[in-house]
Amino acid sequence: MNSKGFTLIELIAVIAITAIISLMSLPSLANVITNNSTRVCDNYAKSMIVASKSYIQKEGRDIKERYGGTFPSSYTLHLESELINGGYIEPFADSRTKINSSDAIVLVTLESGNTYTYKVYMKCMKSTGGDELIKEYK
Repeated sequence: MNSKGFTLIELIAVIAITAIISLMSLPSLANVITNNSTRVCDNYAKSMIVASKSYIQKEGRDIKERYGGTFPSSYTLHLESELINGGYIEPFADSRTKINSSDAIVLVTLESGNTYTYKVYMKCMKSTGGDELIKEYK
């Protein structure tokens, strides 16, 4: 008898081993995808702070004039109306996650002297399926 090739038992064993390895790696793959979405949101939050710093640097004098010559103790920058429409940042573009840009803000607080602190408030959601919260910044 010619014994070239594989037997049915050998093929089934290889398929079973491949299936077991695939099932073991699936949870870690899901973790990689979730961590990637979190990093995307973190990077956009950092970009919002950089854009807010540019906004304050360029528009700071006008803000001071509106408030009687001094910068207010806290000032709210809206992502959509001031940062995106003002050309300081591009709209959030990721197919797996979404940010409601009309609700996202950066709170700029004047510390002592001319030192400002920036705090991002936004919700980063999964765009597929239900609106599952990935990360909330507050």
